[in-house]
Amino acid sequence: MARTYTHLSAEERGLIMAETLRGSAGVAIARMLGRSPSTVARELRRNAHGERYDATLAGSAYRERRKACGRACKLVDAIVSATKVKLNPE
Repeated sequence: MARTYTHLSAEERGLIMAETLRGSAGVAIARMLGRSPSTVARELRRNAHGERYDATLAGSAYRERRKACGRACKLVDAIVSATKVKLNPE
């Protein structure tokens, strides 16, 4: 059976933030969320600023990373390269 993955929600990030402030371990947070401990560990590693984890900043960083990923459209690349070439209006 194939695994399905879901991204962390804002509520889950909020719980991670609240529990890290309380001093809960990553494994305990993962159990509360019903997630793998590695998911919580990766989230904390990617989005902790110093010793603090902020759910709002983590969500913003997630959305920025999502914008940057993905394959570029070939048509867009062709249009961009065509506009860089100076065409003679005649």
